[in-house]
Formats: sequence, C-alpha cells, structure tokens
Amino acid sequence: MSSASTAAASAPPSGLMKRALAVIRAMIDWVFGYDFFISYSWEDESLSPYAVPLAEALNAKFRFRVCLDRTEYHAGMDLTQATKRRVRASKVFLLVLRPCAARGPWVLREVEEAIKARRTIVPIDVGSTFESLPTDLPVRRLLENHLRVRAEATLGNRQDEVPSPETLKEIKNSFGFIRRDTIKLWVAIALAAAFAVLALLFYLQMSEAKHQRDLALARDQAGRAQYLFTQPRRLDEALVTAIGAADAGLTKDIDNPALRWAAAIT
Repeated sequence: MSSASTAAASAPPSGLMKRALAVIRAMIDWVFGYDFFISYSWEDESLSPYAVPLAEALNAKFRFRVCLDRTEYHAGMDLTQATKRRVRASKVFLLVLRPCAARGPWVLREVEEAIKARRTIVPIDVGSTFESLPTDLPVRRLLENHLRVRAEATLGNRQDEVPSPETLKEIKNSFGFIRRDTIKLWVAIALAAAFAVLALLFYLQMSEAKHQRDLALARDQAGRAQYLFTQPRRLDEALVTAIGAADAGLTKDIDNPALRWAAAIT
C-alpha cells in the first residue's frame, strides 16, 4: 500500500462523518440505554445505603432500566468516558442528594455532564440536605432552579435507609411526564420529517417539469438549427441556435449535424 493510501486510511473522520457517527450513537443509546442514571456518593452509601435500594426498587417495582456504577462499571474502564456515555444514554439523571454527595467533586462532574447533555435532572433531597448546604456550594447553585423530590428515608428489613413509597411514586410520575414530553417531541420530529419529504417530492416534481420544458425548447432549437445548417449564408445563426440546444443537454442527438458541430466546438 502506498504512503498516500496509508495516510488516507489513517486520516481522522471528517466533521460530517463525526456528526453522523454521533447521531447513530445517540440513536443506539436511546434504544438500548437507561431510564435513570443514579448519581450518589460512596461515602454516604457506606454510612447508610440509599442509592442501591433505590435502584433495586425502581427495577423491581416498575421495571425501569437503571444505571448504577456498582453494576454497570467494571475494572479497566475509563471512568470519565464511561460516565459521560452512560449519562447521555439515560433519559433522567437522578441525584441522591446527601451531605457527601453535595460536596463530592465526582458527583459535581456528573451533574455538569447531565446539564451539558440536557438531561432532566431530578434531585432526591434526602433529609432536607439541600436547605443545609452553603449558598456558594457549586452543586447548590446548579440545582437551585430544579424541582426536588423531598425524601425522608425509612428503614427496610435490613435496617438500611430505603426510599419511601411516596418517593418512588413521585419519581415514577416525573418519568411519566418526561416520557409524554418525549413522545410529543418524536411526533413533532416525525411531522417535520414528513413535511420535509413532501417538500422534497414537490421540488423534484417541479425540477422534472422544468427539465422537460427546457428539453422541449431545446428540441425546437435543435430542429431550427438543423434547418438553418442546410441554408447558405446562415451558418452563424445555425451555430448559435445549435449551441443553445446543446447547452440544454441534447448533444447526444447524433442525427442532428448542427448539434454535433456545436458539441465539437464547445
């Protein structure tokens, strides 16, 4: 293989190709992604589990697809890239807001990624954590305009803190609203796509009609050029007329000597 071929094969994808790949990846994530991405602090969880029981309840009670790092990540993964991909592959970003999570740099990065990806963020304010946070804390500033699920944990059979039935119901209802908004969005996209297809068909029909009119005019010019070609002292006029016909795409008409002449000199 030549060096030029090697360079072409190793060249990075173009901007259009990158956008196409991004669209394909987004579609795959939408179909095979998650309903919820749960962001939490391991320090909070080590003191009293809440995120794990929340993920288990959402899956067991409502069959939601939940992304939790303990079950979806494995050794050797690039955590930054893996988190970015999984946040974007989720429809809703659930933040288990507890003291350590509110101050954790990793949770902050996850929240920032969710905002960047324009995901719906639902903070679960466990034990009124939000109100106790300093006003200058980055997480608090980012969440100020988000409606929060106020959650009071209850004790489960294992004496872990678990989401109350009211909290689970509120999360489920919020997902229902988001799902309806998503359906409306897809309907709007489908209508826009249908309109675009109709507009394209109309344009193609108009273009074909214009092409046929131009061909008809060109054939008329070709016939006149062929007549003038046989008349003495009218060769210049025949050439001009033939060139006009040739420009319309009739140069393949080999039965017309005027057109062959025009094609040869143009």
